[in-house]
Amino acid sequence: MINFLKKNLLLILQIFTVIGALPAGISLITTPDGSGVGIPPEILKNAPFDDFLVPGIALVVFLGLANLIGGYMTWKNHPRAGFAALICGGLMMGFIIIEVAMIGLVSSLQPLFFIVGAVIFYLGWKKGKSEGEIKV
Repeated sequence: MINFLKKNLLLILQIFTVIGALPAGISLITTPDGSGVGIPPEILKNAPFDDFLVPGIALVVFLGLANLIGGYMTWKNHPRAGFAALICGGLMMGFIIIEVAMIGLVSSLQPLFFIVGAVIFYLGWKKGKSEGEIKV
């Protein structure tokens, strides 16, 4: 029962991440000035980017698509789903750390998604460890 709850929580968090990351990332790609999501371009003054194209691509690939694939693996009980979730959670935490380092803490979504990433990482580690795919 506990593993069922952990699996479903992991899947819900991965879906939540996909729902947040894909539309925002696609919007940043299609409107790299940030107007599609209401982010002023001035926020990038200390970042190595002139617009939001590269961050949008990173958001789609590293958070959206990674969690879409990881969530599918979780849903299908793939034998490497725990490892995939561990990677997805690590990518999300890393993304947020880099984002905050570049533009600062500008939204309550940054700590929220960092926490979501940490929980995905933890659940992936627990799932992988209990199923023998992660040996630590």
